[in-house]
Amino acid sequence: MPSVTEIMTKPARDLGLADLQVLIDLEAPESDTLELKADLSVQKDVHGWRAKGELHRGETKSLAKEVVALANTYGGRIFVGIAESKDMPRRASSLSSPLPAIHDLVERLRDSLNAIIEPPIAGLGVLPIPCPHKSSEGFIVIDVPRSAAAPHGFGSPPECYWRRDSTSRPMAIADLHNSFWEARTRRERVNGEIANAEQRLVETTTATSDTFAYRFTVISENTLEMQDLVAGLRRGDVYSNLTHSYFGATTHPMYSSHDWAFSFFGATKKENTSDPRGHAEWRIDETGVVEVSGYYFESDPAVGIVMDVEAFCGSAAHALQLAGSLGRFAHGGNNDRWIVSAEFHCGHRRAAVKNPQKPSQAIPVPFRRFAKLRPLIFDLTRSPDTTFTILENKVWAAFGLPVREERRYRANLG
Repeated sequence: MPSVTEIMTKPARDLGLADLQVLIDLEAPESDTLELKADLSVQKDVHGWRAKGELHRGETKSLAKEVVALANTYGGRIFVGIAESKDMPRRASSLSSPLPAIHDLVERLRDSLNAIIEPPIAGLGVLPIPCPHKSSEGFIVIDVPRSAAAPHGFGSPPECYWRRDSTSRPMAIADLHNSFWEARTRRERVNGEIANAEQRLVETTTATSDTFAYRFTVISENTLEMQDLVAGLRRGDVYSNLTHSYFGATTHPMYSSHDWAFSFFGATKKENTSDPRGHAEWRIDETGVVEVSGYYFESDPAVGIVMDVEAFCGSAAHALQLAGSLGRFAHGGNNDRWIVSAEFHCGHRRAAVKNPQKPSQAIPVPFRRFAKLRPLIFDLTRSPDTTFTILENKVWAAFGLPVREERRYRANLG
């Protein structure tokens, strides 16, 4: 039987009736990331969706309160259709009557929540869980990400809540001030680290102009504390679940762990690449930044530089696995959310990549100078493999190629 954690991290679109039953069988307790509701809440004598097929504003507001509370705290999920026990914290006890016209309800609820929540919550998901025997009836899961744009409120004037244990509580003025300050500090830190990473790549390509260079930078949303980082790397306290046989654009970061060296920012590891030749480096900042960067240079003037896009995806997977391990190794704080930034620089006139359909053929790189990927939020508690799939798609797209399913990198980051 799956655990509550497995259900909470399973992609919301893949949840089914069996997952709701597991929550009931396990008597899953409400928590700072899990909210259970037996039905859409309305006041007495008010007719809402069940009675009239129209969504009442009270039904939307009762859910908006829980949505903003989760978004302002750690994120989480709301299941509508699971009755609760009377004890505290309340636990999943039974399945309620399914809601009618579930697909229409989900669409209207999604629009209503987006209309009353300010600022809008990026990545908010409202999805149906249909009953197999009656596809027009079912239940609802609301997938709420932890928001970098917090605090959020709803209504006019806006009401702001956050999650404390299993309860959504109003935010005081001091709480709002702290939330604004923390959000601004996180954004400025992440933006600063991305700017530093971009500058490092510029300096590398300036010194080695006739090459193809790349980087993947993974930044912890919260500052970490890892003063004994190098010792932990060498002892194996920091590890990756991906084995050394999982290839990438450079060597697996935990291959020859004793090669990690001290640096003023944390730890570094020099690497060589092969086919074609090149240079690469792993960097870990003790405040929570993982970066793999490198460049390829021409090994044969008749061939130029020919690379494998799948290898870049492999190094991205290595970096994400390493970030997850560092989150477990670090002292204090919530270390589950990371920001992924990637960039490629083509300074060689004959740089190409292997054709995914015919690896013996090469396709010219479709850009000169820089190709930058928009930063992605990588949440280790919320379907990390789904995020990696998005990143993988963007890497292939940077080279003007669709990813073929048989060439996907099986990262297994969850």
